[in-house]
Amino acid sequence: MPYLIPQITFICISTILILFLVGDASGQHPSSFIQPFSLSDVDLDESSEFSKNEALNHDYLLVLDVDNLLYNFRMTAGLPAPGQSYGGWEGSNVEVRGQFIGHYLSALAFASKSASNNDDAKHEFQTQSDALLQGLSECQAAHGDGYLSAFPKEHFDRLEALQPVWAPFYVIHKIMQGLLDQHQLAAQPQAFEMLTSMAGYFCTWSERVIIDHGIDHWHHVLENEFGGMNDVLYKLSIEEERQNKKKKYSSSVSSNSWAACAALFDKPAWFDPLVQNQDVLSGLHANTHLAQVNGFASRFEATGDETAAAAVVNFFNIVTNRHSYSTGGSNWFEHWGDGQSLGDAIDNADAAANTQESCTTYNILKIARSLFTWTARADFADFYERAILNGVLGIQRTKSATFGQRHHHHDDAQDHSMHFTHAPNLHLSLEESRPEKLTSTERAMIAAADAVHAVHPRPAHHSVVSWPDDPATNITSNLFINSNVTVTDDEPGQPGQYIYYMPLGHEGGKGENPRAWTHGWGDRFNTFWCCYGSAVESFSKLADSIYFWYQHPSPSSSFNSTNTSFSSSSSSFNAGSGGGGGGDGGGGGGESMNESSNIRHWGAPYPPILFVNQFVSSTLRWKVNEEDVVIKQSADLYSNNVATSRVVITIPASATIAARTRTADNTTRGSGASVNFYLYWRLPSWLKNEEDDVVHRTSPTSTSSSTKMKLAVRINGETLDLSASPRVHGTHAQTISIEKEQEKQQQEAPSSFSRSLAFSSLVPSSATRPPLQLPLSSSSFKPPKFGKDSSDYIILGPEWNDGDVLEVDMPMRITVENLNDSHPEKQNLKAIMMGPFQMAGLTDNGDREIDIDPEYIEKAVTMLENNNSYSSGHGGDKGGDGVENSYPKGARLLSGKTKKYVIAPIGQLIDEKYTAYFDFVPVGPPGAVASQ
Repeated sequence: MPYLIPQITFICISTILILFLVGDASGQHPSSFIQPFSLSDVDLDESSEFSKNEALNHDYLLVLDVDNLLYNFRMTAGLPAPGQSYGGWEGSNVEVRGQFIGHYLSALAFASKSASNNDDAKHEFQTQSDALLQGLSECQAAHGDGYLSAFPKEHFDRLEALQPVWAPFYVIHKIMQGLLDQHQLAAQPQAFEMLTSMAGYFCTWSERVIIDHGIDHWHHVLENEFGGMNDVLYKLSIEEERQNKKKKYSSSVSSNSWAACAALFDKPAWFDPLVQNQDVLSGLHANTHLAQVNGFASRFEATGDETAAAAVVNFFNIVTNRHSYSTGGSNWFEHWGDGQSLGDAIDNADAAANTQESCTTYNILKIARSLFTWTARADFADFYERAILNGVLGIQRTKSATFGQRHHHHDDAQDHSMHFTHAPNLHLSLEESRPEKLTSTERAMIAAADAVHAVHPRPAHHSVVSWPDDPATNITSNLFINSNVTVTDDEPGQPGQYIYYMPLGHEGGKGENPRAWTHGWGDRFNTFWCCYGSAVESFSKLADSIYFWYQHPSPSSSFNSTNTSFSSSSSSFNAGSGGGGGGDGGGGGGESMNESSNIRHWGAPYPPILFVNQFVSSTLRWKVNEEDVVIKQSADLYSNNVATSRVVITIPASATIAARTRTADNTTRGSGASVNFYLYWRLPSWLKNEEDDVVHRTSPTSTSSSTKMKLAVRINGETLDLSASPRVHGTHAQTISIEKEQEKQQQEAPSSFSRSLAFSSLVPSSATRPPLQLPLSSSSFKPPKFGKDSSDYIILGPEWNDGDVLEVDMPMRITVENLNDSHPEKQNLKAIMMGPFQMAGLTDNGDREIDIDPEYIEKAVTMLENNNSYSSGHGGDKGGDGVENSYPKGARLLSGKTKKYVIAPIGQLIDEKYTAYFDFVPVGPPGAVASQ
């Protein structure tokens, strides 16, 4: 039975609820979000890079041994412990042991959901989950009070006494989230009771600390990194309500209780400035605070509290506009610096090797996903695309043609596991938080880092309780060695190799780098950093944000157009690990998502809406008004400078009720079956304008020829004249420019987030434009901007016939983006963007200078010939003739007056050395380009 919080203890929490929350957690959450699809509804095409990354990650999930993962849990619970502890952060003396197991539970849940149409794979993931959950359940039962962790309760005694301890609540959050995902996505019956027992124990502990020591003392407790405790507890409040309505579980603890407990973890020193739109990021540990922002998003979704939505929106605008790289990521040495000062990182060789912690990209993607589901703004889908292509795909060591750079940290696994330590703050000097075993280079790096951060010390009220000595120095020297694995795991393409940082400097790469705290790629059994955990999750749910759907509320639903009194039925809100798009989950709520998605009736008078947000080869299965629809997308963003996507719409049932005909392009099309839905196709900000030239050159010396390229949309081979808004399937094809729609209403975005979050249509209501009644007004905040223009949607439909083929050609703009730095001396540092890709320059000598004016960048970037004469790095694609060449996927040639580089998407680079930013030397119009 779950360990329940004594009711008397809720006196304090109820007071906090009144102070912190707006509204009631029961029946008050916004019920008209844009909805994600379940991972079981979307299959990645086996030939796509998304699928290949997913498959490699799945291999790693199945390599790990359950007894070894459970070893420290069993030892802590006093149970027999077969096997042995893994190394790295899961070592028996490491204070954050157990955090990877929480991530692993989530990853298994995602993988199991993704494999719903593959019985063998699903069985393998479920077998791992069953064994792991059974072992964890036995450990929890041995404690007898709901406690569950791989470390003893003594860690929380130290936390209560404000004594040095790593991050105990951080670990607890990961385990609780893993249990929630196992319950919602993998339908594990015991996971929910285990979760509520843990929540009961830790909520009781938290309130006792407040009662014994006062609220100020509690706020000092929160200076220690606590992950997303608010996030998982708000989600639990939503899930508890859903379960109570379904009568599957009986509990004396209401959903309000979990929401009240969650509010205890909404740290005022972080929450309040964000509500006021203040940039207080300087000096803060990024991942500590990103996880809390995800909790604010869940607070809004659980309670309808508009101040929480304000905090999320304002944070996103601050971090993207003042603290982010062109990859979409942020931070260096795990922390944020002063706003618009990223040159301090890029120009510091040590800092540049330790930029963009992978966990932070994982968390900012979750925030962007939430914001999209609240607003339907294509800007957030644009950001999501940029961050996943540049900041996620490249953090797993897939196959590469480069085998010349050996990663020497694998030669001494003991030193590797001890070498890196998680530094959650700069409260102590970096020297104090390093291992004793340091090289002279590393000591110099530490001194440089201390000097850099000394100019912007962390505010006292944002400090994090840290430790006087590096916890990693106490790792056992008996590292785990799996004798059953015979592969050499330091070769590219072997499972279980992820990276902690995305280096954005110019003196190295992702591989072995003496300046990097992590020494590059990890290994499968002796690493288990926090970024290993977020990585196995990310690569298990790559399909969760390609497509979204929206159903206009039925006439019986009640919406207040002037405030956030959400009175519509909460049954349409798909709670869970992604409910409303805010969490980790693939599809937003797992089984509950499937139940709701199987019955989708029109909200009069509008058909449902399908959003195509990402251009990824994949297949979507969707039930529209009892009709099964299959949408197969084939996309290519790499082959040339025009991104293409081809979508075939199939209505499988029509094969039995209508004769099928073959069209001129050899596409099978049914003769009678049809469905009605609006298709919102994202027009990205990187889309090249019609009046711009697209230059086609195959070599620097060839004569360049330019043609006018523009967006092309074809349905069944017929090109649409978008300017004339032609009839398509009985209605208009229309483009939406969000900013233009709002121009008449608002000349400039307000400086702070509006407290009046009225429901608002993204587009004006008309017979052909379905209004979207969403919880946030589209004019309430200034969206992030990337490239020259904002993102749009084009609306197609609503009538679609079986066999219809939609083809979209999207010319990609090649441009430069300034480094986010306001200092005049940094203005020449720029990123080269090809569509959504940040293009890094391959270099073996650390050079980053390019002699060309930025305004001529498009003429300086050309297609590569099928040889390696220009490349100083190495990649791994085959040319059209099947001969291995040295170019990474999507590579191009950048030619200046005297210098040239092979440039390639940074997400495609594995072991290559590169520069992420270029130092542009103005030389006027391009003349003679670099010789070969």
